Amino acid sequence: MKMNQSKAGNLLYTNGRIVQKGDFALMSYRGLDAYSPLHFKYGFIPIQIADLEYDKTGKKIKRIPFISEQGEERSYGYAIDDFKAKGTKTLHYIDHSTNNMQDYVVYYLAELEKWLKNDRDMDAALALAMYYSNHEPKDQDEQYVLKIRKKARQYFELASQNGHAIASEYLAREHGYYILFQPRDRVENKVYLESEKNLFFDYLIKSGEQGFSEAQFKLGINYEYGREGFPQDYKKAVYWYHEAARQGYPRATNNLADKYEHGLGVAQDYKKAIELYSYAAQYRIPEAMFSLGNLYLQGKGVLCDVIQAQLYFQQSARLGYAPAKRSLKALDIER
Repeated sequence: MKMNQSKAGNLLYTNGRIVQKGDFALMSYRGLDAYSPLHFKYGFIPIQIADLEYDKTGKKIKRIPFISEQGEERSYGYAIDDFKAKGTKTLHYIDHSTNNMQDYVVYYLAELEKWLKNDRDMDAALALAMYYSNHEPKDQDEQYVLKIRKKARQYFELASQNGHAIASEYLAREHGYYILFQPRDRVENKVYLESEKNLFFDYLIKSGEQGFSEAQFKLGINYEYGREGFPQDYKKAVYWYHEAARQGYPRATNNLADKYEHGLGVAQDYKKAIELYSYAAQYRIPEAMFSLGNLYLQGKGVLCDVIQAQLYFQQSARLGYAPAKRSLKALDIER
């Protein structure tokens, strides 16, 4: 769902209400799904709109200063209508009768609990988990903080057990952090780390099997390069890249194209590689543009076309990809 702006330049919430200074609202860091009551995918953060800033024409809002639950004023500066930008945030408004942040948060959490209880809505479970995992209580003792973290973990596990792929990926990430940051040279940590590693594998694979394209892409990376304790296995890498690519994940599509180009884990097929690279290039993946340039330059899967190769190198170079810049320089020297 895309957040539109009216001709007058008003910023709209995802349900069409005009954003106003002082509103209590919910801000999401990820895209929206239409299958939950709140239409969230990763959960929302309660905020209060502090102000609205426009450009010189007064038609386009560039920044949204907002006040967090902790009372800190922050802002977000991505263009509101640029929903392809990584990290784009979205705003959602729910009707309420509260007039301060504390009451608004209580209302929000109660609504989530209600949806979870009445509808078994696992998006609500994930949103609760995300809230408690990101909650930063001030002036609270260690026991309170541990209680909050435990509550977040319980909601993550509930969502994961009931098929929520994103919750499973978050649990994998949590165990991955333990593996990454625990000291390696302490004998007492050895058994603990092995247990965490197994849980990391289990949750990441579970998330991939549940259909989360980001987890599938990570599995492809781990199997391709033998990272994070995974064995190097090109066939498994191809399998997971393919699963993510089927859902339109551009970077997975690019990596799958690379396997077809070089015959790693799959039979070499230049035409298939070009098809997949072309899709990824539409999403401004510089590696895909560069690879297309090379295939056109070498005449693999297509007729040799130096002009077309140069165009792809230029597109990739504009995105800062160094190998493309070197190839352009080499073409100029040859001429």
